[in-house]
Amino acid sequence: MLLRFRWEMDRPGLAASVWSPEDYVAAWRHVRDLFRAEGATNVSWVWCPTADGFAAGRAPAYYPGDDEVDWICVDVYAGSRLTGLGDLLRPFLRWASGHPAKPLMVGEFGVARAWGAPSRAAGLRNAALVFKANQLYFTNASLFDDGVGSRLLYLQGIVPGLPLN
Repeated sequence: MLLRFRWEMDRPGLAASVWSPEDYVAAWRHVRDLFRAEGATNVSWVWCPTADGFAAGRAPAYYPGDDEVDWICVDVYAGSRLTGLGDLLRPFLRWASGHPAKPLMVGEFGVARAWGAPSRAAGLRNAALVFKANQLYFTNASLFDDGVGSRLLYLQGIVPGLPLN
């Protein structure tokens, strides 16, 4: 089982519930210790901040450490401005290269409806090239609509061929 414990913890809007990076890391370690104490060994721990957090330099402070994380993940969205996925992922991939033993995962990737059909299609074609170049593969896709016009296509996946705990 893959467990993304409080993903996107680096988003500024979550500061009131996550508190500080030190508090987040302490909570992560506490919860993981609870799983160990119960003998739950069938869980792979997925650390998943945002691409924006890497670009702004916030995300690394929330990293619990290689000894606590099984998978390194990122959620990436271009937001209201269409930006190539390679550009958005660059800070994350640069940071992740310092952890070569960890498998990488893109937890969520969204294509905003506001971009219009031609731009959305181009964004997905670009994403396919970026995923292939970085050996990131997807296992499923789902459509999310928040009811106020922010329909996103979420692609979720993992790097295939790597064993889960």
